[in-house]
Amino acid sequence: MKKQNLEDSIEKDTWDALESAFKAFEKHLSDCGYDPAYWDIKFTAYIKDSNLEKRLARIEYETELK
Repeated sequence: MKKQNLEDSIEKDTWDALESAFKAFEKHLSDCGYDPAYWDIKFTAYIKDSNLEKRLARIEYETELK
């Protein structure tokens, strides 16, 4: 697998994980009887280097009611 394809795959997998977290967050609020529309939600993930020192990418999943 080429490096670019691996990076694309990691970013897509990270995005998918953030989207799943968002859906779980909304579901939990709904299950507790709240309307998730009252929350502005932002999940951020940083992909770091192998030494866990340098951030290589930031991926954000955000929604807000306008």
